[in-house]
Amino acid sequence: MADALKSEGNKAFSAKDYATAIDKFTQAIAIEPQNHVLYSNRSAVYAATSEYQKALDDANKATEIKPDWAKGWSRKGAAARGLGDLLLAHDAYEEATKLEPNNDQFKASFNSVKRAIDAEAQADGFQGDTGGLGGMFSDPNLIQKLANNPKTASLLADHEFMTKLQKLKENPNSIGAELGDPRFLQVMSVLLGIDMQFGAPPEAAGGPSRATEAEEAVPMPDVRP
Repeated sequence: MADALKSEGNKAFSAKDYATAIDKFTQAIAIEPQNHVLYSNRSAVYAATSEYQKALDDANKATEIKPDWAKGWSRKGAAARGLGDLLLAHDAYEEATKLEPNNDQFKASFNSVKRAIDAEAQADGFQGDTGGLGGMFSDPNLIQKLANNPKTASLLADHEFMTKLQKLKENPNSIGAELGDPRFLQVMSVLLGIDMQFGAPPEAAGGPSRATEAEEAVPMPDVRP
């Protein structure tokens, strides 16, 4: 019975019918509460709907039941990344890569989080440093660079962002007040040449990956933004 519900949940997930997928996996969990795959599957659905705390709770349960299963740790990493907890995501993905050192997807996710942590450290270092930061936002080609990058081009139509950007160009020391804004972190990532998205899921929610795991049937989303 639980297997049938899991299969129905997988089909619903593939069809992006997330409410049905959650319902099917929840019913299956009620029948087999110690089935780590079911928690992992439901975690994937919650991540696809940006309910990252619920995704993390289910991933924690999966790793608790089967701590030697790499996929559970990867789910935990994805949920933590969605919540913006890069250190937790780092540790979770690191555990996944230890358990499956040849899994390219896990390694890519782990490296992505490491780059995010490094970039945030660089951003923190810019606070109060009007030399380097002022040069970054005073670049006469700044707007053109943002327009040419698909990650930032849409920001040019954001009136609030453009107003803040203009103020930042006039007063680079004000960057400290904007570091909590993912739009500015995204701009900094582009200017620093780091291919990533701040404050966004590390994995495209709901998109099927190139590789799936037969045991689970719910695909891991692609690691690239």
